[in-house]
Amino acid sequence: MKTQAFFKEIYEQFQNGKPFAVYKKPDSNSLTAFLQQNNKLYHTTDFREEGFIFAPFNSEENTIIIPLKHSERFGQELDEDFYELQHDFEEINKTIHTKDKQQYIQLLNETINQIKTTGIKKIVLSRKEVIDTPSINPIDALKVLIKMYKTAFVSCFYHPKVGLWLGATPEVLLKVENGMFKAMALAGTQKVIKDKTPKWEPKETIEHQYVINDITENLQNFAKVLMVSKSYSDRAGSIWHLRTDITGTLINKTCTIQNILKTLHPTPAVCGLPAHEVKDYILNNEGYDREFYTGFLGEVKIDKLCTHLFVNLRCMKIDADTVTLFVGGGITEDSIAENEWQETVNKSHTMKRVLHYIDKSVFNQ
Repeated sequence: MKTQAFFKEIYEQFQNGKPFAVYKKPDSNSLTAFLQQNNKLYHTTDFREEGFIFAPFNSEENTIIIPLKHSERFGQELDEDFYELQHDFEEINKTIHTKDKQQYIQLLNETINQIKTTGIKKIVLSRKEVIDTPSINPIDALKVLIKMYKTAFVSCFYHPKVGLWLGATPEVLLKVENGMFKAMALAGTQKVIKDKTPKWEPKETIEHQYVINDITENLQNFAKVLMVSKSYSDRAGSIWHLRTDITGTLINKTCTIQNILKTLHPTPAVCGLPAHEVKDYILNNEGYDREFYTGFLGEVKIDKLCTHLFVNLRCMKIDADTVTLFVGGGITEDSIAENEWQETVNKSHTMKRVLHYIDKSVFNQ
């Protein structure tokens, strides 16, 4: 199958209102598609069934699965000339400032004060940004995402009872294969400046260490070997992150995916510390429903029983005449509200570059 025919088949699935997931793993040249053969909404609680899962931020809500047994699954190698872009938007600085900036700044200041007065270590706050657009072909958006973010996990998920989501995330939540596991701590953000190496401030390194400590402490319950890499700068599109890789060997086969995910999700990178208290704060104070933003998605029990899941960062939800972007950042007692706002603006560029490429008019509002 040629690449063009592959995308045509996905679009026909969308036009027919049937669920699907299409994705490309980081640094891969291969696309994979799950095309569900009915319209039923399936859920999973034990993660034992083969398929593609789409999980919300709030772990008390249902995790969706496109089951392999009810789907056609196939892959496609991208053509050599696929990655050619007509224009280079690497240095895009266009922004759409939301009308509720001051409201978000106020929430940031209240959150910083909450941390200082309660002893909470970190709270990850987020916001959504709704952009009016003409109707967007999701396959066009997916193509642009793939071309722009080769090192990310790029995905397009659709279910008529859930909605249409696209994303390009750099963050692995969990990979398990042949008794080995991999996770990562990803926290700290800086905008890419040409020919400049990022320098991480104490606030960022401390925040990053919180994530490392929490993930390693949780994984120790399942690991007979646990290794933590040195922290390093990792580029994701127009953003630098501070990253640490965490790998190891599971104790035995009784370490179920369900139990590991229950311990890991949500990580301090998307929620905060202590997790239970901070999650309640987020649900009660952010003022909107994150839905699947900062949830997780990916393959479960595929091929050699490999599970490969990613945190749903840098994503957007596409509706008939609007696109909703989701962005956030980690708040500590050393945070400065205006800087945290600007960080969300910088992060929003990941998806805005895609919209800008498809239709420049959405940035003229």
